[in-house]
Amino acid sequence: MGFSLVVFGLAILLVSTNIAVSNSQSKLSSVQNKVTKVQASNTSAAQQISELSSRTRLNKIAKQYGLSLNNGNIRNVYK
Repeated sequence: MGFSLVVFGLAILLVSTNIAVSNSQSKLSSVQNKVTKVQASNTSAAQQISELSSRTRLNKIAKQYGLSLNNGNIRNVYK
C-alpha cells in the first residue's frame, strides 16, 4: 500500500511538472513572438530614419527653403 502511494504521488508530480513545462513553453513562445514583432518594428524604423536623413533628401529640403550646404560645418555622428 505504501509503495502504491509513492507511485501515485510520483505520477501526480510528473503530470504537474508536464503542465508547468507546457505553460512555460507557451509563455516563451508568446515572448518570442513579441520580440520578433519589436525587431521588425525596429528594422522598419531604422530604414525610415535612413531614408529621411539621406543627403539627397536633406539637400532637396534645403533648396526648398533657400538654404545652402557648407560641407565644413557638417559632422556625421554615429552611435
